[in-house]
Amino acid sequence: MKPSFRVIVISIIVALTAIFGWQLYWLTGLYSSIKQETYTTIVAAIEKADTHELLCRGKAAEAMDKKKGTNNQNRLVSRSYNYGFEIFSAMPTIIMESIYSGLHESLDFVLPINFRYMRRYISSECRYKGINIEIYRIFYDVSSGPKENQYQFVKVLPRKMECVTYTNKEGRYTYKVYITPLMHIVLYRMSGILIATLLIIVLLGLAFWYLIHVIMRQRTLEEMKDDFTNNMTHELKTPVAVAYSAADTLLNFKLGEDKAKREKYLQICLDQLSRLSNLIEQILSMSMERRKSLTMKKESLDVTELVDKLMEYHRLKSDKEVTFHVRINPPHFHLFADATHISNVMSNLIDNAIKYSADKVEIMIEVDETDSMSRIVVSDQGIGIDRDNQTRIFEKFYRVPTGNTQHVRGYGLGLYYVKQIVEKHGGTISVQSEPGKGSVFTLLLPKRK
Repeated sequence: MKPSFRVIVISIIVALTAIFGWQLYWLTGLYSSIKQETYTTIVAAIEKADTHELLCRGKAAEAMDKKKGTNNQNRLVSRSYNYGFEIFSAMPTIIMESIYSGLHESLDFVLPINFRYMRRYISSECRYKGINIEIYRIFYDVSSGPKENQYQFVKVLPRKMECVTYTNKEGRYTYKVYITPLMHIVLYRMSGILIATLLIIVLLGLAFWYLIHVIMRQRTLEEMKDDFTNNMTHELKTPVAVAYSAADTLLNFKLGEDKAKREKYLQICLDQLSRLSNLIEQILSMSMERRKSLTMKKESLDVTELVDKLMEYHRLKSDKEVTFHVRINPPHFHLFADATHISNVMSNLIDNAIKYSADKVEIMIEVDETDSMSRIVVSDQGIGIDRDNQTRIFEKFYRVPTGNTQHVRGYGLGLYYVKQIVEKHGGTISVQSEPGKGSVFTLLLPKRK
């Protein structure tokens, strides 16, 4: 990784970290704000519920006065509360609080607090404000009168609860309402923002990962292309230089008059030009493969004849001792494929088996069929391929970077070409290999319909 590219990556990471940090800081502040707002809203709902519950109890006490008759003190309390409620509402807050406190303490002796009504009112008021809460218990304490008056709405209290406290301004009585934890309520209210933020973070992370992945892949591809260019340049120069030297020797040193010498040097020229032709053909094959118009001219091929020709060619070509083991079932097996391309495919696999084996090469070629596919297996006992590189050997320009392969020249095109041609036939290719034990390449091609 070059310094400039490393700086870009680090800058992007720092920028994303700063964005995520600011987002987290903003969400933390928003959480605190919403939590405080939610708490205040619930307290206000408790205060309103207290006022309306007092009104309901006052009306209930007056109805009891009329029906049963009570002493003058209780009758005075209920009537003064109900008839003076609108007047109290118009009074200053301090006076109202004092009157409410007095009425509360008086009514508490006449009728108990209607906790169920308070629960319904608080829940309704909170829902109106967009807050969904579950009230588990309400605790009431007054400075004078019944102490520790409470009501529990569930049989078993949950382990996690939130206590919201409301105390009237004079501090003469207090409500403690135990509800769903505020954290749950706030997170639910923030769910839209949290989901949107999470999606943004995930999308930014994926976009950044994809960007780095593409850049690294492009850099790798660029390096492989450079290696290919260097190797191919060297390979093209070698046969030209050898053929040039042989021709120059014949012309300038009068060796052409010696028949044996002349044939020797002409054969050298012919071999090198043949090698050069093969290199050019391989490059052109790659160029043709990229064309959309490339089609396979499929025909029925005698596999035995095809394999015999390939074995003869590679025995003559190789400077190693090559032994072939062939099993074709049935013996007169016919393959439906493009003759030229499928021959090149098998030739590439055999050539790799020879290149990446020791001085004595053993190659096994098996051809058989299943119900719908023709199967060709080419296996060797060469140096093998480690697991990490097995998934990449079919990539264009890719060559295994480690092992005992550095002395073997190549361009990273052979197996890429094999895979492309097999897929053009509608088939698949797979490899099984273990370092030091050889490789097995399996081709599956569709039968002729």
